[in-house]
Amino acid sequence: MSIKPFDPLPLFPHPTLTAITGVPTRATIKQLEKENKDNARRIRSTRAPGREGHLRLCYTLADYNARPIMAAANQWIDPIHPGPRANIPDGATAANIARLTNEHQFSLQEFDTFEAVEHALIKTAMAAIEPVYYVALEDPDEGFTQLRYIDLIVHLLNSMDNSPMRTSTTTSKHEHKVDTYPTTRTTLRQINKAIAFARGHDPITDRAALRSGLDNLEKSGVFPRAMESWNEKPDDEQTWENFKTHFTAANRERRRKLTTKQAGYHDQHKPTTPTTKKAPTTHSTSTMHPAPPTWPTAGPMEPNATSRTPA
Repeated sequence: MSIKPFDPLPLFPHPTLTAITGVPTRATIKQLEKENKDNARRIRSTRAPGREGHLRLCYTLADYNARPIMAAANQWIDPIHPGPRANIPDGATAANIARLTNEHQFSLQEFDTFEAVEHALIKTAMAAIEPVYYVALEDPDEGFTQLRYIDLIVHLLNSMDNSPMRTSTTTSKHEHKVDTYPTTRTTLRQINKAIAFARGHDPITDRAALRSGLDNLEKSGVFPRAMESWNEKPDDEQTWENFKTHFTAANRERRRKLTTKQAGYHDQHKPTTPTTKKAPTTHSTSTMHPAPPTWPTAGPMEPNATSRTPA
């Protein structure tokens, strides 16, 4: 007997989370977590007390069971797959067969619900975040199928300060720091942190790191010549270590040209101080007795003008 796949998304109070534009911050990630916690609570579970639902998916197992509400209840135990069919011993009675079959179906449904809710939480979170901020967690063969929701959240919190995206800033009227694309340094930092984080979970291979870095930099469009020269390398030279060396040098050259260009821009737009020509100074023959000031001579009176007679 097959069970129809369960889709919890239509039951979520927040099927579409508040979008995060640009670099995720602690505030935006906290809002995302808050909305997805509401979603997780909406799907009930017999393993949690009250209205907890599947809130356990938003915590590590240890942290969830350490919460006060769980201290007074039975500790949460993640459901496990019960196997493809019920384990019915030989000679079981019809009543026992029915009971074991029902227990197996319930366990299977409970496991499928747990997995479906987690996948829905991941789906809503990824839809709210730009892919560049979680692409390092993608497995080259299985994609994100083995990713846990809480690991995604931890990854975002750990890497948000070293995100490869930068917003452009203006420092003066004529000076712009234009670096709005992923740089090699920040891309490598993000991928290396993802590798270090994944060592205790699902390790990221050099192949996955390499593909993530290439996809990231290719989408930026900043290194067209470096990408061409990289693709011309033999396959055995396209390694993760060579990737770091190759694009670090390309990024250094890019920044050098950008700095030179900006310096030229400032020279062209450097404000000039207008020079005021000084009138030639006429010196009298005697510096001790300067010439008396001259006054305008009386001219003809304008028509309709009224003459003033001293009192």
